[in-house]
Amino acid sequence: MVLAQSPKKGVGTWYFVSVNRAVVDVNVSWYYTWQPHTSQIGRPPDVEFVPMIWDETYVNAEQLDLAKKNGSVLLGFNEPDKRVQANMTVQQALHLWPQLMATGLRLGSPAPAGNPSLPGSWLERFMDGVRARGYRVDFMAVHWYGASFRVDESVRGLQNFLHAVYRKFRLPIWLTEYSLVRWNAPPVYPDWKLQADFAAKSVKLLETLGFVERYAWYSLPPKTKDIRESTALYDENGDPTPVGIAYRRAGLKAGLFSLKR
Repeated sequence: MVLAQSPKKGVGTWYFVSVNRAVVDVNVSWYYTWQPHTSQIGRPPDVEFVPMIWDETYVNAEQLDLAKKNGSVLLGFNEPDKRVQANMTVQQALHLWPQLMATGLRLGSPAPAGNPSLPGSWLERFMDGVRARGYRVDFMAVHWYGASFRVDESVRGLQNFLHAVYRKFRLPIWLTEYSLVRWNAPPVYPDWKLQADFAAKSVKLLETLGFVERYAWYSLPPKTKDIRESTALYDENGDPTPVGIAYRRAGLKAGLFSLKR
């Protein structure tokens, strides 16, 4: 049977030794690096690169030109509501937003760490400012991490979250980071089998939600040296983890590309 990757399915990645092999192998249609450039990662045929302007330090002519050269869609600021991430006030983001609009690229909202559907959230206040100023946001970028390691409960939680965000903003959604992890110090991860089960079932859900345009698992490579403590789809050698195998197989549709091993 001939199958093709879903046009929705993507992945967040940074450079590692075997990244080019992994990006091809994982059966995604797009990827991003949290940068306006590919971070020395190859651009396989039929896999789109999506640039990002991570924080205010990237809002300059050089970085915005890189974004325009490298993609047709632009992701906004990364977790501006979090001190260790972009760490921006709503007013700072609104002040800089016209420069992102001026690229002419299709433009995603900043992606907050907190739940944007809650009253008074960072993203709610940002979107209020966007509407008041007549600015442009073409889709909502959001993050979701499941702290419950009960798979079906987490899938329902993800579904409820996405529906709440859509009801609030009424714009298409890109889920640009997601997986199961408790962001404690240190982070806590479920075992491979459970994470793999969640990857498969979450993709099945995301493919059915018409208002979800795209989604990206976090992440392609391991964040730590201990591969067992990770949401990684691939190890440093470019070999799939159990989660990578599940994500690679998920969301495939009838089409032109052959299913990998």
